[in-house]
Amino acid sequence: MRSKELLTLQFKHYLKRENEYFFKLVQTKSGKDIYKPIHKSLVKKLEEYKEYLMSMYSLDLKDLDEKYIFSTSVLNNSPLSYRSLNAIIQDMGKLIGKDISPHNIRHAIATELSLSGADILEIRDFLGHSDTKVTEVYINARSILEKKVLEKLPEINLDEE
Repeated sequence: MRSKELLTLQFKHYLKRENEYFFKLVQTKSGKDIYKPIHKSLVKKLEEYKEYLMSMYSLDLKDLDEKYIFSTSVLNNSPLSYRSLNAIIQDMGKLIGKDISPHNIRHAIATELSLSGADILEIRDFLGHSDTKVTEVYINARSILEKKVLEKLPEINLDEE
């Protein structure tokens, strides 16, 4: 998910079909509505957040639907800006000694998916790219290549003299 897609999410874009949860992305780069599945652990946190907002601000489901999920003010219904998102992520990065940005996270996810065995086409679709060449740029090819080369090396017993 791109930063703009994340920041424009409202609770009405948080959908359930059968036992699956999705975000409906409406301001996509392609201009098309896209449905992205949501991981179970995030669903649990979103449900807790919904309950908190409804209780704290005396909202019903209809009122909540129009609220931005990531906002600077629930009462004013102001979406979080990219600058604020970037500042939050940079502050989180400082806690772990890393210089990160929202875009770095997309690159890291692409690399991790590749290292975990995901196909380039799956990663392309997950990131919403129209061309695998763009996806290849996102994947840290050098680290993947080094890992694959190391896996091909024969076992070496260093304990024997």
